[in-house]
Amino acid sequence: MTFAIRLSLIVTTSATLLLGGCGTSPITTGTPQVVESTEQQVSKLLLQADQAAPIEQARLKAEAARILIAANRRDEAVNLIDGIDLRLLSPTLKFDIASLRAQAALDQQDGATALRYLEQLPTDDPRLQPDQKYQVGQMAAEAYGLENNQLRQAQQLIRLGRFGLEEDKEALHDSIWAALMALDLQTLQQIALATDNSYTEQGWYELALAVRSATDLATQTNNLQQWQTLWQSHPANTAAPDNLTALANNQLIVSDHIALVLPLSGKLQKPAEAIMTGFMAAHYQAAQQGKKTSQITILDSSQITSPEALYQVAAEKVST
Repeated sequence: MTFAIRLSLIVTTSATLLLGGCGTSPITTGTPQVVESTEQQVSKLLLQADQAAPIEQARLKAEAARILIAANRRDEAVNLIDGIDLRLLSPTLKFDIASLRAQAALDQQDGATALRYLEQLPTDDPRLQPDQKYQVGQMAAEAYGLENNQLRQAQQLIRLGRFGLEEDKEALHDSIWAALMALDLQTLQQIALATDNSYTEQGWYELALAVRSATDLATQTNNLQQWQTLWQSHPANTAAPDNLTALANNQLIVSDHIALVLPLSGKLQKPAEAIMTGFMAAHYQAAQQGKKTSQITILDSSQITSPEALYQVAAEKVST
C-alpha cells in the first residue's frame, strides 16, 4: 500500500512537470538587427540604379541623395542627381529631384542656381499638387531675396496667397510687407500703374504706396484709412502685417514732435529698418519741398517693455 502511494506520487509529479514544460515559452536567441551605415545604404541603392531602367534609376538616385542630405553630405547628393535628365521623369519624381537641387543651391546661398532649377517646376503646372506649388514658390521667393530682387520676391510671395494655407498667412504677409518696404517709392509707383496686376497684387502695391508716399503721420493715417475702405476684402485688410500694425499703433505724437517706435534689434530689425528708411525719405522730401514737418525721434521698441517705459524713454528723448 505504501509502495502504491509512492508510485502514484511519482507519476503525478512527472505529469505535472511535463505539463508545466509544455506551457513555458522556449528561450530563443535571435540575430540582432544590423543597422546599415550611410555609405552602405547609398552603395546598395547605387548598385541597384546601375542595373535599372532610366526612370527607376533616377528614383533610386534621388533616394540615395536624400540619405546623403540627411547625413549632411549635400555636395555629394547634388553631384549624384545633377546629371539626371528631368524630361524623362514623371511629374512627382521630377519635382523631387528639381526641388532637391534647388534647396541645395539655397543652402549654399546661390539664388541664381536655385532659380535655374525651379524654372523646371513652374507653379502653374497642373500636375503639381498645391503643397508642391507652395514649396516651389517659397524657394523661388527665397532665391530672389538672395539675388536682391525684392520686386520679384514680393510678387512671388503675393502669388503664394492663392493657395490659401491659413496657418502660414501671418508669416507670409509679414514677408510680403518686408519685401515691398525694401522697394523705393518710384518702383512702387511704377508697378502700381501696371495694367496686368491681379486684385491681390494691386491691393498690396496700393497699401505700400499709402505708407511710403506719406510725408507726415496725419497723411499716413488718412492714407491707411482710405485704403482700408477701398480694399475691405483684401487679404492684407483681414490679416495686416505685424510691422504695419506696429507702425500704425506705435507712433507717439508729442506736440509737433513724432516718435517712430520700431523693433530696431532682433529678428524684425531688417524690415523695421526698411520702414524707417522709407518714412525718413518721405520726411526729408517734404522738408525739401518746403512743407511743414515735425521733429522725428526714432525709438527701439525691442528695448521697451511697458507703456511706462515708452513714456519715460520718449520724455527723455524730447527733453534732449
